[in-house]
Amino acid sequence: MAKTSGSTRVSKWRPANAPLSADLYYHAGRRMEYWDKEFPKYKKDIIKKTAQRIAKELRKKYQGSVSEKEIDGGEKINVVFTKKGIEHITNDALLTLSGKYFSETSMMRIKEIFDSSEYVKTPHENYKERPDKRALWFAYKDTEGRGVYFKAAVGTSGQYEIHSVSDRLKKE
Repeated sequence: MAKTSGSTRVSKWRPANAPLSADLYYHAGRRMEYWDKEFPKYKKDIIKKTAQRIAKELRKKYQGSVSEKEIDGGEKINVVFTKKGIEHITNDALLTLSGKYFSETSMMRIKEIFDSSEYVKTPHENYKERPDKRALWFAYKDTEGRGVYFKAAVGTSGQYEIHSVSDRLKKE
């Protein structure tokens, strides 16, 4: 579950030296969650456009790049940054997690953050039928103190792909 408003870790989503009211996630004098009922639609639209812009920049920078990661027993796998995975991570960071754990600057180095993350022993099976047919999940904990987990899975192509980012390990 995403951290609640007022938590200690809140990334900035406003230009340098801009007032707090310029932050994408602030409204009516307080920080709000993207999914809050009172959060205005115009701000949601701005955040969606921001997510699309960032995903486009990340695709140019990382699409097709590979990270070597460890799994059970010290075995190594190659995790590919796919278009779909990059878009999913961007939406997770900005919409689901309401921009708390990644600033725009840290989003631009998401691969480096993933590269330094550590494997967390997790059950690999799906807990529900997945329409995208992804299977065999692996989780990696951020080592920079954000408290987030990256997930990689075997995609339909048979290769390991980056898939999502969350602030908790949960059933897929």
